[in-house]
Amino acid sequence: TTTDAITTVTDATTTDVTRTVSDNTITDATRVIDATTTNATTTVTDNATSDASTIVADTSSTGAATTIDPTSTTVDPRVAVAKPNQISLVKDLFHKNIYDSSIRPVKDVNDTTDVYMYVTLNQIRELEEKTQTLTCALWATFTWRDEFLTWNPADYNGIDELTIPSGNIWIPDMTLYNSVDGEKGFTEIWSATNVRISYKGDVEWMTIAQTQTTCILQLSEYPFDQQICSMKIGSWTYFAHEVDVIPTNNKANIGNFIKNEEWELIDTKLLQNYVQYTAGAFSDVTLSIHIKRKPNFYLFTLLFPCILLMVIAVAVFWLPAESGEKVSLGVTVLLALTVYQLLITENIPETSDYVPLLAQLFGASVVLLAFSTLSAVGVLNIHFYGCFGARVPKPLRRFLFGCCAKVLCLTPHISDFLQQIE
Repeated sequence: TTTDAITTVTDATTTDVTRTVSDNTITDATRVIDATTTNATTTVTDNATSDASTIVADTSSTGAATTIDPTSTTVDPRVAVAKPNQISLVKDLFHKNIYDSSIRPVKDVNDTTDVYMYVTLNQIRELEEKTQTLTCALWATFTWRDEFLTWNPADYNGIDELTIPSGNIWIPDMTLYNSVDGEKGFTEIWSATNVRISYKGDVEWMTIAQTQTTCILQLSEYPFDQQICSMKIGSWTYFAHEVDVIPTNNKANIGNFIKNEEWELIDTKLLQNYVQYTAGAFSDVTLSIHIKRKPNFYLFTLLFPCILLMVIAVAVFWLPAESGEKVSLGVTVLLALTVYQLLITENIPETSDYVPLLAQLFGASVVLLAFSTLSAVGVLNIHFYGCFGARVPKPLRRFLFGCCAKVLCLTPHISDFLQQIE
């Protein structure tokens, strides 16, 4: 008694092949014989099966008769029950469907591939003032839908997700537009990590990158400055109507951020932009990083020493003329400030657009010290000239020994001196 019994013979050269099915109840029974046989007889008897599958492959026999009892617990090595797994799924997706990783994964060429971007800022490694280059470590997650990578999990033993190398499928050519890394190309900054594919065709690519980008610095308030550096990430070849890059959040994730010793992270922003060129519009995402310099190092190594040198420079006016050290002290302090000024110019870019605040302080200090040294030379000249010179005019004496003396707290001594010279 047979219902829907199907017998299939493929790739076989047979002569006088006889099959006998008797005394059984079979529903959707399938026989696959891949053999070269002569007078081969296969008999299935006394069984009641549902969805039975018998596979006999690579046999060569003459006058052979094979009888298989499905109710037996003995496993015949010639009979294998193949369950679908990830290997068969990969073969069906990439070999059976002839998948091409160079083609954008849409069935309608007019459809847009939306690439969603999630950025995690891991570390600000360095901001080089001289070359105006920012080095960062990023974690980026890109997600999109591949219409050619879909399947029914029920057909593959419940498999609803697949992990494969990213080089096997189409991935968007995400490019760091303002990269200055000479060793890597624009599109080679991302690590070749694996991708995760869901049965609906949703692809998730989690990758890491060390970026080197241009950052135009504003150092007018150096070392109390704040900087805003940007990274522009988008497709290099696809127009916006083909690949649209969309940020999933308006700020970068800083949950795993490693603090920098020199810079403090203030804020981050993610903005989507559309830039129109002659050929068409392109979509990109701009990551803005707002950072603030930690000035303690510069306060103790540059600013405080400069203030101390300026205080020492005032001592030039307090030294007696007979000591002979007024000019030498002024020149020594002047040279020290010049050395500090050279240290500053080595760390900042050479530009005429602005002069850093610290450089302005050192420049003004050098000018004042030069003036004080020249004044000391004049004082020594007058002192050692003695009484051989002409008398100082009375109005000038009143100004110097009156107003200036009060400012310099020399009033008692100057009063006695004025009485003597009157």
